Amino acid sequence: MRRILNALLTITLVLAGMTGHASAQIKGEVVGTKVIWDQARINRDSDIVRFKDRWFVVCQETAFEASTEAALRVISSKDGDQWESVALIKSPTPKTSLYRPAFSLTSDGRLMIVAQGAMRWEIFDKSKPEPTPRRLAMAWFSKDGGTWSEPTPITGGDGYVLNRVVWNKDVAMGFVRGESCGNWAVNLFSSHNGKSFESVFARHFDNESRPGTLAMIVDGDRAHCLMSRYSSNEVTGQQTRWPWKTGLLGTAKGPHYDEWEWKAINVPIAHANLLRLPDQRIIAVAGLNDPEYRTSLCEFDLATRKLTEFLELPKEWQRVSLAHHDGHLWVSYHAEHAANEDVYLAKVKLTQ
Repeated sequence: MRRILNALLTITLVLAGMTGHASAQIKGEVVGTKVIWDQARINRDSDIVRFKDRWFVVCQETAFEASTEAALRVISSKDGDQWESVALIKSPTPKTSLYRPAFSLTSDGRLMIVAQGAMRWEIFDKSKPEPTPRRLAMAWFSKDGGTWSEPTPITGGDGYVLNRVVWNKDVAMGFVRGESCGNWAVNLFSSHNGKSFESVFARHFDNESRPGTLAMIVDGDRAHCLMSRYSSNEVTGQQTRWPWKTGLLGTAKGPHYDEWEWKAINVPIAHANLLRLPDQRIIAVAGLNDPEYRTSLCEFDLATRKLTEFLELPKEWQRVSLAHHDGHLWVSYHAEHAANEDVYLAKVKLTQ
């Protein structure tokens, strides 16, 4: 009987610990912020990663808003305090800008950047029956974060935008969204080398449920994607409003990831990015719109599809990107300052 009671007591304590961990709510406090890159007039759309015991941030850099020659600047730091430029990646095509860069870590230990090449409207040759594609996703690879490969086109199709690439063992996956033949759609592309991608899943939407950003993470043999949605623009006076709809959480099982189940999260979100902490909890940085718009850090429960907001970020923080190290979130973003746009780094201390 004593053995049975001891066993029951042990089980009770374990379950209590599990319940306490599940119900514990994350708290966050901004403990520092600083400018880490301001060498061009416009420095924006940054992404941050920790690679080989160093910090790396990539951003779009250009001299003025309408420039057709925006490049990608890669900066690095050992401690997050002193930063230096380690690479400048220019477009291989004249009069083509690079934008929306994002890091990922490949299965063979390299650093990968995915970005878009955008042709500007005024340089299209209208005399040609088929104008140059407006968008093209490209990738670069590096073993040290400073020396980068030549660009490799990784997805095709005018009008599609590759958000980010996520690796699971030797499979690279990335969602693209866009308009094709009058229909809005999302496609999941996958690859075994990070260069040759093939579509493995597609879903079409109408104008009342257009796909927005797509943030994906992998949990064992399952992939999860948090998608924002919006309906057709509404114009009131001189202002255009995008009515954001409730976000969707999609789940698919490997190894093919070709069958996705989508469920509503019952919260309208304008954009999202996901980060898994070492203790397996998930942090989402999301544009919440219920009813006032704000960008916040949230804890995201995959099982319940619940976003629990724990820190509202300042309104001037744009395109927030997250990494985790030493109990802190390391946050890169850009903000306007004296008619310029600079890249900042903030540290957020996490507590329970």
